[in-house]
Amino acid sequence: MTSSQANGGTSKWTPQLAAHDGKKDYRRKVKYNPLCRAFFCWVDPLFWLGCGRSLEFSDLYAHPPEADSKYLLEKFNKYWSVELQRRREGRSPRLLLVWVKIFWWRVLFQGLLVFLQICCMAGVAEILGYITDYFVIESPTAADTRNAYLYAVGLGLVSLCIMLCHAMCFHIATLLGMYTRIIMTAASYNKILSLSQTAIGQLTVGHIVNLASNDVHKFDQAFLMYHYLWIGPLHVILTTYLMFLEVQWSAFIATALLVLQIPLQSVLAKVFTKIKLKAARLTDKRVKVMNEVISGIRVIKMYAWEYAFSDVVAAIRKSEIYKLLQFFAFFSVSSLYEAISRTTIMFLVFSVYVNISEEELTPRKVFVSLSLIQFVRLTSIRFLIICIQLLSNGRVAWIRIKNLLLMDDYWTNNIQEYQNINNSEDPTVICLQPMPSDSGANEVIVEDLTASWSMDENKLSLSNISFTVNKEKPLLAVVGKVGCGKSTLLQCLLKELPALSGTAMVKGSIGYASQEAWVFSATLRDNNKIVILVTHQVQYLERCDAILGLNEGRVLVYGNARDVLKEDSGIFELLVDDTSTSDDGFKIRKQSISTGLEPQIAVEFSQKLETVEEEDDNEKPQKPESMPAEEPEVTHKLSVPAEERAHGNISVKTYFNYFLAGGGYIFTIFVLIIFAITEGNIVTADWWISDWADCESETNLNRSTCFLSDNERIGIYGGLVGSLTIFAALRAMLFFVLMLNASRVVHNRMFARVLRAPVLFFDTNPVGRILNRFSKDVGFLDDRLIISFNDFLSIFTRFLSTMIAATIANVYTLFAVGFVFVAAWTLRFYYLKTARDIKRLEALSRSPIYSHLSLTLQGLPTIRSYSMQSEAMNHFHTFQNQNTQAAYLYAVTERWFGMRIDSITSIFITIVALASIPVASTLNAGLIGLSLTYAVTLMGAFQYCIRQSAEVESLMVSAERVMAYGRLETEPSLETDPSISLSSDWPTKGHIELNNLSYRHSNEGPLVLRGITCNIKPSEKIGIVGRTGAGKSSLIGALFRLAEPTGSIKIDGVETTQLGLHDVRSNMSIIPQDPVLFGASVRYNLDPFQQYDDDRIWRMIREQFSDYTVLTIAHRLDTVMDSDRIMILKSGKLIEFDVPHILLSQSSSYLSKLVEQTGPNNAERLRNIALESYNKLN
Repeated sequence: MTSSQANGGTSKWTPQLAAHDGKKDYRRKVKYNPLCRAFFCWVDPLFWLGCGRSLEFSDLYAHPPEADSKYLLEKFNKYWSVELQRRREGRSPRLLLVWVKIFWWRVLFQGLLVFLQICCMAGVAEILGYITDYFVIESPTAADTRNAYLYAVGLGLVSLCIMLCHAMCFHIATLLGMYTRIIMTAASYNKILSLSQTAIGQLTVGHIVNLASNDVHKFDQAFLMYHYLWIGPLHVILTTYLMFLEVQWSAFIATALLVLQIPLQSVLAKVFTKIKLKAARLTDKRVKVMNEVISGIRVIKMYAWEYAFSDVVAAIRKSEIYKLLQFFAFFSVSSLYEAISRTTIMFLVFSVYVNISEEELTPRKVFVSLSLIQFVRLTSIRFLIICIQLLSNGRVAWIRIKNLLLMDDYWTNNIQEYQNINNSEDPTVICLQPMPSDSGANEVIVEDLTASWSMDENKLSLSNISFTVNKEKPLLAVVGKVGCGKSTLLQCLLKELPALSGTAMVKGSIGYASQEAWVFSATLRDNNKIVILVTHQVQYLERCDAILGLNEGRVLVYGNARDVLKEDSGIFELLVDDTSTSDDGFKIRKQSISTGLEPQIAVEFSQKLETVEEEDDNEKPQKPESMPAEEPEVTHKLSVPAEERAHGNISVKTYFNYFLAGGGYIFTIFVLIIFAITEGNIVTADWWISDWADCESETNLNRSTCFLSDNERIGIYGGLVGSLTIFAALRAMLFFVLMLNASRVVHNRMFARVLRAPVLFFDTNPVGRILNRFSKDVGFLDDRLIISFNDFLSIFTRFLSTMIAATIANVYTLFAVGFVFVAAWTLRFYYLKTARDIKRLEALSRSPIYSHLSLTLQGLPTIRSYSMQSEAMNHFHTFQNQNTQAAYLYAVTERWFGMRIDSITSIFITIVALASIPVASTLNAGLIGLSLTYAVTLMGAFQYCIRQSAEVESLMVSAERVMAYGRLETEPSLETDPSISLSSDWPTKGHIELNNLSYRHSNEGPLVLRGITCNIKPSEKIGIVGRTGAGKSSLIGALFRLAEPTGSIKIDGVETTQLGLHDVRSNMSIIPQDPVLFGASVRYNLDPFQQYDDDRIWRMIREQFSDYTVLTIAHRLDTVMDSDRIMILKSGKLIEFDVPHILLSQSSSYLSKLVEQTGPNNAERLRNIALESYNKLN
């Protein structure tokens, strides 16, 4: 590994979204107008703009100061640091207390609003009773009519108060969730910057990405209902008292049933949490595997491992779906209880009441009780169920994030010299930057250093290492075989690994350049710093001041470069193993009759994996002045396009395709019919009790139902409750199965297409962008879409039943019904045009957060060594604030819409009540009371229904995005067409013929190979040499058909472009320059198909590849000088192709110039290698 390896894949920190600094706070426009502030009128201009065109990031208002990521993190750290001090004292840190300290006044204010809301609910029920009394008066007086009108107006006003309390309460709850998410995301990222290597080893990328993409978003809704944990029981007590005034002791039956649901919900909450934790672990595992698949896609494709990894992901996804199915099975119990609770309570209460009470059953008793039970069912059952579910989800995320925050920070030392500490998994260079002049000279002194990664003295990684680097001899090279302790030594100097014994003193601040590094703009010497260079390239050693050679963790040789480089020093023995094998190459499989095992298994072990990027030539020498100028090299840099963004409505076709994936049209229609039947059953049961009250209070009614006895009525009522239980259970279970199956199918289609997508797709789409679809979008489909869609359909059918009941009860309210429909759907259309764009922008603004997180994990060693944690954190704040802009505006627009819908509902309630009073004598009191009760219970529910429809459409954006990836273009077929005859033992020789071969990475890109024609004989060893961009790796890409080449490629006389990709790729073996290991056992990495037993694998590992055709890309000339022939590429063209010795004997050859530039000593050594190889062959 060398410093020049840093030149490939340099990280970039440029924000992907434009900053919005300096934007004004539009809330100030209505600062002194309470009504406009309450109704969020300050976003009206944004709605008007969004109605005319699609919104862009530049259109969004600035995020509010109180939602700033940096501000919230600083506030969190202020209180969390106190809790961490408790931990040092042996006490448990209290993350919940930190949250309460930050948001205590919002929590109290929200609680007050919830209390006022239930008081207004009780007032509505009482007012409804007085209005119902008026409808049963046979000859009302003028005073009765006047009071009825006052009650009707009062009903509308109190309903409006409920709306205001509900709106403000839920807005505060939404902001609490968003602020909590911002804090937890920022705190998690901040923690990642300081994790110890031990802690990092315990985490996976999938776990971290899942925390940032799924877990933290559980907080967005976690605090919507938490106040109902205490307000629910209080509301039950209040309801019991008011019902006692109506139905006496029968009221306690309702209380008992409401109280009994508490242990049921408690048990379900524990089950929810347990299952969700297991499902989250499976999601972590799936996202981790997907990250590995996306990152190592080239290896997977070139090794023809698509089927193996498809099986791995399918198995994980199957287990994940099973856990989700378990969750929704238990969730169905909650949904069932919610659906039947009100009807069951009413049935039991009035069945008992008519048998124990001597008083008659009146419409007032029925509808006051019905409205009270409906309201208390909302707060103590529905909201409590949602509360437990949301808190369970939030608790899972809370625990996982708290565990992350409590993980160990990286090892530090109190000595002042150790100013900056970093982490490295693949270190290459450490630069010790000078301290101020008064701090003394820069120096590294290591004495008798002994260290072990396991902290076990019997498993040492370094043993008694001593050396000194100072300003007089500032450049030290550390060399040795793989595993000799080079990386461990750097970890000790960086204080990532504490020493078991000895000292490692560093005077000066530390800078670090890793293989995937942040490179300096000047040479190492030009920077005038003490340098420790870990390398295995001989040409760099001559330029060093001192050389330290390690062998098995011990010092083999240490001294001046001139002395160490003498042949008898033993230094070259350390380099033999590293330089005798190629950096990158592939082998054409020659049929092995003895084992039948594919040789790529052996290649894994026979070749060294510490190599660099394919398009980078680390042996790129500096040109002397006398060397003639070259033609420009062919390079092809693929730009990363902006993530695609859908516009307009989610198409009906998207819904059809999604439900078709879930179970087909027939099954979907059947589920919708079950929804309608269930709601019809509920309305019929409510009408039955209202008709019962009518018959009891009015003796002159001549309806057939009025001739039924109480027991007959109770029997029919009980039958309605029983049928409701069956249909409600079917509704919940079938719908959850339908939606979960749809999520499973579209995920599988997306994965299949992504796995088969061309390499170009992965070159032009960042890992974070692709991973976002498998984590966040699939997470939405697995959870929130299912619950939101279920809520929408349930409430929408309730809304339709209310409109129908109001129209049947009083035909004159048909105009009000029409007004509600027109106003609500017009407002919905106006709202959705803007809200949809904001939601899509919010989804797009998440991708940079995940990409930045992935980039941080990759560059963590460099970030910490250069003390760039604050810069990285600032960039993260920028990305998060940009996401907050959209998220905050979406929350505001949701409440803007909800308050206007609730205002329409209040108007509707008032109209129904007022319109019924003049014609009271001609109306059915039971139906009027039922329609008013239904209308009142629409308060909050109707706007929730409309908002849920918008939420469903917003969440369907995730379905749209997932299904879009399910339609990606794919590579040619993996299997060969049966019409093409191919021998089962092909290829038998490894004879490669290239004829006029040209290649480009994309259809629009430039040619990177131009008309290459050559003949490679069976079993030849070919070295491929050329500068960066010469086309070395492109030649390998053409042979593996990573993109489709033009011209002819024949192997053993067979045209490979006519074969299936698996037949081509599985018969060639490659050692890629970027080492890729998947998160499984070494055994799995060797044989993911599980095709061979251990004995055959070990036997193959020991096999030699003398009978194979080998092409080696030379990143070091040492690796190819003993090749049979060397292929020289330049600007995509083949300029030289001959035996190395013959080319070197020609002073004007391109290879000769490259060799001379490595230095006289090394050039002589390379020529000797070529000569010895030539003599052996001849």
